[in-house]
Amino acid sequence: MGVQVIKSVAKRAWEGRRQDAHPYNTWYEPFDDAAEIEKSLWYALSQDITAAVLPGELSLWPMIIDAAERFKTLSREAQREFIAQAAPYPPLVGPRMD
Repeated sequence: MGVQVIKSVAKRAWEGRRQDAHPYNTWYEPFDDAAEIEKSLWYALSQDITAAVLPGELSLWPMIIDAAERFKTLSREAQREFIAQAAPYPPLVGPRMD
C-alpha cells in the first residue's frame, strides 16, 4: 500500500472572491511563492509517504519541481517550526486542530 499526499501546497480555501475570479485552476488558494512552496513541499516529503501529487495549476509546477529537485529531509525541529508557522491557516476540510 502507498500513501499519497495531496494539497501539499494548499494555503487555504479561497476567501472573498467569486469562483470565476480565482487566478489559479484550483478550488483552494495555493501557496505561490517559491519559499512557501519549498517549505510546504519539503514538509510533506519529510513524512513517510510514497508520493506527493502535483496541484491542478500548471503554472506552479516549475516552482514545485525545483523545490522537489533540491529536497532535503527536514529535521523534527524544523517540522515543528513549520507546523507552528502554518497554524493560522485553517484546514481545507474537517475541523480545526487547535
